[in-house]
Amino acid sequence: MKFPEKESITIEFKSDVKCYPMDRLYYDVCSMANSEGGILYLGIEDDGRVSGVCKQHSDAVKMKAAIQEHTYPPVPVSVTLEESDEGQKVLVINIDSPDQLYATSDGRYGERRLHQDGEPYTKPLTPPEIVQRLSYLQLLDPSAQVITSITAA
Repeated sequence: MKFPEKESITIEFKSDVKCYPMDRLYYDVCSMANSEGGILYLGIEDDGRVSGVCKQHSDAVKMKAAIQEHTYPPVPVSVTLEESDEGQKVLVINIDSPDQLYATSDGRYGERRLHQDGEPYTKPLTPPEIVQRLSYLQLLDPSAQVITSITAA
């Protein structure tokens, strides 16, 4: 299979040579879902070179289950194990971006952005950004909040 050669806002490469940490993978998946969705390739270096997936991450069914178990609400993903033309295995995680805000099970929110130079990166969402995003998705109406600290003049 031929893989993309470059990262973008919707394409993310993660090296798995040293067995990429699962907590970071959950955060990356949530961050992509909180943006435009996309595809995360586990087993591809930042320069686009296929290096392969480690043994612990080579079961697509278990990896999908782990992602769903450690994200809230569970991020809708499809996970497959694909083989490069050179015979290296890569875990391909397709991430949907429905109208929802996702966090890791330990409460971390993130999103994908582009640097000024056009390179993609992942950044944490701050509490005001979370409220703004929920409002944008029409999941929270700040104008409907009860005001408890108002006094008559």
